[in-house]
Amino acid sequence: MNFSTDFKAGRISFLSLCLFLLLPLRSSGIVEYPTKNIVFKESCLNLSSLKYRKEFSTYSLYPNKSLVYPDKSLHAVSIPYPQWASGRITGQIAYILLSEVMQYSSYLFDTVTDYSAHVVNYVAGCVDPDDQNCVLRNEFPKIHFTLESWLYGIARAESLPSDVRPTLLSIQDYDLDDGFYLWKHVLDAGVQAANFLSLDDYKFYNAERFKPHVMFDPWQRIYDLIPLESLVTCSQMAAGLYADRHIDWYLQYTNNTDISCHNNDTIWFPPACSADTTKCVPLMIQYSMQFAMQIAFFLKMPLAVVMVGPGRNSDYAEYFRAIQNGRFLFGYYSPNDVLVDAEGNSPVMLSLPPTNHLEQYRGLYRTGISSVKPRNYCWRDLSKVDRHVHYFAASFDLYTQDLETLMGRSRRLQVAGADTAAAARQTACEWVLAQQDRWRAWIPAICMPGLAPDVTLHGCAPC
Repeated sequence: MNFSTDFKAGRISFLSLCLFLLLPLRSSGIVEYPTKNIVFKESCLNLSSLKYRKEFSTYSLYPNKSLVYPDKSLHAVSIPYPQWASGRITGQIAYILLSEVMQYSSYLFDTVTDYSAHVVNYVAGCVDPDDQNCVLRNEFPKIHFTLESWLYGIARAESLPSDVRPTLLSIQDYDLDDGFYLWKHVLDAGVQAANFLSLDDYKFYNAERFKPHVMFDPWQRIYDLIPLESLVTCSQMAAGLYADRHIDWYLQYTNNTDISCHNNDTIWFPPACSADTTKCVPLMIQYSMQFAMQIAFFLKMPLAVVMVGPGRNSDYAEYFRAIQNGRFLFGYYSPNDVLVDAEGNSPVMLSLPPTNHLEQYRGLYRTGISSVKPRNYCWRDLSKVDRHVHYFAASFDLYTQDLETLMGRSRRLQVAGADTAAAARQTACEWVLAQQDRWRAWIPAICMPGLAPDVTLHGCAPC
């Protein structure tokens, strides 16, 4: 099972050690990631059996279409294929429709990383995917549109110089959530307890009024499930090896000087339970320690906070196994297929106070991280190069219910033995076959000889 995850949302300042564990090559100080192009010889669709085959039949008159760049060179459409589940599946959906329905030469561009900012840089034509200033630039991009840019990617798009900044094509109709989660069976147990606890609501974690710890494992259970070497020490955070705890922010805003970590420098106890740590609720996270510390302080939440590193194989396998085998609060994001059970159920997100963006901009965290809609950016010259591909990319849109269905199906396929790539391909193919009424509107008109598309690309008119 592949437990790989990412840091797409809410950790713009986080520098993951995973970058180094990828063993990239370096040239002139630029990290060269082992990206690759992926094509599929076997088709997903039988075009003759499609519901709207007559509408799409004109595309077969002009097979293997290419993008014609200003210098007259021909290029296949490059579609992002990042390493998070929803990014892989949406990329596959776009690839199937572009290559099989619209008959464009296309490929999936495997970024081999979990960073949505990398996809933005590739679309902008930046040589270095990590360079927020895009100092070195290619004339043409490596990817033509992003499909699903998370917070990190959105911030990168906004920070790039205006002369290379990609164009915002659309905003998708599903949510990207990043925060603290718990299993539904833990939530249900709290609701059914003699002393009612709605454990998906932060107000029931106020240690002055409630005892939420009774519904969770003791924090020591984390150390039974995760080897000590896979935990991140506070000293490592202070050295910037994994993440900065931003102790300066914590001290400034809380005036609480108890910032020391315990149990081999791996766990921090907030004032709400530091006097009696048996009353702490264990919280495991992968990033954003500064957020967890401040939230625990301001909301009087008794959270014993542990940060878990990538682990022995750099895939966070230990982290997710511990989540699956314990009763903890844990950091997670959705859409995601890593923690979807066989019935398609995902963990439940803990509700926190509505986001105060101005406070968080200053490093003050006493409210939750907001949900965002994913942005779809494109190469700034795409509309000039090919109106049809531009139309398709701008029309591509999914809903939250779509993503829930896609994540559940992907997880079930993986449980049955498929690897993540095969699961993404089959999940996307099944969705395309089942949702022809949905994606029909994404396909612009291709006209018979003697006709030309109208200005909207919705229909054809005599030349």
